[in-house]
Amino acid sequence: MIKSLPVSWQMVSRYILLVLGAFLILSAAQVESSEVTRCMGGDHTKWTKCFGVLRAGLAGTYYGEFLDGKKDGLGIEIKFDGSVIKGKWEKGLMVELIE
Repeated sequence: MIKSLPVSWQMVSRYILLVLGAFLILSAAQVESSEVTRCMGGDHTKWTKCFGVLRAGLAGTYYGEFLDGKKDGLGIEIKFDGSVIKGKWEKGLMVELIE
């Protein structure tokens, strides 16, 4: 009989898989657009034409492209409850959900 992992390990495993998935999807997007570089600095409002990670406390974490300090391009948002949203953003707003 296989015992289930403790909840904390299940959450860690799920998070790792989600991050790896995000990395693979967004890496493919970067191949198409070689202009995207890694976002630098701690002030996301200054990030432009770059790929970054924005942690928004209880709202969750966004992995994706930025333009003029806003989510713009392909990205993945992992909510605090573990739900995942993959999509395309423009000027900070999601315009297309990717399944």
